[in-house]
Amino acid sequence: SIIAYREIHGFQNDVILLDEYINRGLLINPDLTFLLITQLEVALERIRQSEDSTSLDRMFLDHPERFTQMQESIEKHLLRLNRRFITIDTGIYTIESCLETINKAIQLFLL
Repeated sequence: SIIAYREIHGFQNDVILLDEYINRGLLINPDLTFLLITQLEVALERIRQSEDSTSLDRMFLDHPERFTQMQESIEKHLLRLNRRFITIDTGIYTIESCLETINKAIQLFLL
């Protein structure tokens, strides 16, 4: 995700860094990854309303396209790494239902 984030800021050569980590077996490769996403409007509203939003978070208010690019880039890298992942849209589900979805997925995965 750090590499994906840096890519949206124009550090395209981070893909080279990612490849080197992969080639050397230096990446943690979990059996299952949960990709938490949300719709752009929901994310921007949460950033505006939260007192805990950092300057990095607030940067998305001025450059909303970067938020979408970041989410797409993270998913692209998960696909590229052949990771098994489940995408959960936190903007349309409650915290409880997100956790329930994660729990169910883990239980199914362990079977």
